This record gives sequence, C-alpha cells and structure tokens, in this order.
Amino acid sequence: MNKNISYRIRPILLSAFTAVAPCQVSALDFHHLHLEEDATLNNSGHAFNHICRDRLDGTRARIPNELFERLERVESYFERQGWRDLEFQIVSCYRSPETNELFRRQGRNVAKNSQHVQGNAFDFALEGTLNGLRRAVPVRDVWRVACAITKAKGYGGVGYYPNDGFVHMDVRRDRFSDWGASCP
Repeated sequence: MNKNISYRIRPILLSAFTAVAPCQVSALDFHHLHLEEDATLNNSGHAFNHICRDRLDGTRARIPNELFERLERVESYFERQGWRDLEFQIVSCYRSPETNELFRRQGRNVAKNSQHVQGNAFDFALEGTLNGLRRAVPVRDVWRVACAITKAKGYGGVGYYPNDGFVHMDVRRDRFSDWGASCP
C-alpha cells in the first residue's frame, strides 16, 4: 500500500472521528519526565493541577478542564486503533512566569507570552502497548490526532516537535494556531 495515499485519506477520517465520537476513557495515566512522578486521573482538578505543576518551583495553576478533555480524546482515538496501557509522558505543562523567563534567558525556545504560563498548554509524548510490545506512539500520529481535535474545536494551538519527540496542545481561546508543521 502506498503510504502517501493513506496519509491523504487519514486526516479526513480523524476530523470526522474527533468531531462526533464519544470518549470512552475511564482514566488517564501520566508520567512527568522531569519530576519522575506518576498519576492516574479520571478527571481534571486538584490532582491534575499537581502533576502539571511548574517543574522548578512547584507552583500550580488551575489547568482548564478542556485541556484534560482533549487529552481524553487523544487517548480514546489510539485505544480505538488497538493501543493499550497508554501513558502521557509530560514534557511541560504549567510554567510560572519566573521559570518561563529563566528558560528564555537560557536561550530555550519558549514564547514570551507562552500558553504554559497561563496553564493552558501541555507538551507530551505518548507511550503504550500495541500488539504486545511496549513502545512510543509515533509522534507524527499523535500530532495528526492533536491537529484534528483542535481543528474540530476551532481554537487552540498545536505544535509539532519531531526532533524532540513531543507534541504541544493548548486551549487558547482567540484563534487556531499551528507550528512546526501545518496541520493537515
């Protein structure tokens, strides 16, 4: 089968799926890569705010329920594709203004008015089991699903970082935005 043909068809199917398919996820598993902490959560709230806290100073923000709901849709999609035991590998979530400014001074690629500072963003990779093998879900596939979910809502941001192995999702309210690659 020609891979180029399947990629042309796939975004259309993803958009239809994300717009109408109900989520069947009971709980989400998280592993914070910098804090080396794990959590299994069935909704957003205090525990989600805790696992998403600033990795340097420990401050927390109120993370919007909608961000958790979008992550549920990501997991739901991959479960329907046969993946099991999925775990979100947190790269970055909330960043305090001080941490964000420190990262900027260090020359890291962070926006001055980052959605992370507002608690609206989540950078992640996804790991799971497919056909009995534990492995990373291909970041390009995660990005395509994140694009479809965000585009179906009509607002939010999606960033694609293939060299670093993660995807950015946010729930900014003013517009739809993508970077790293144009969403299909």
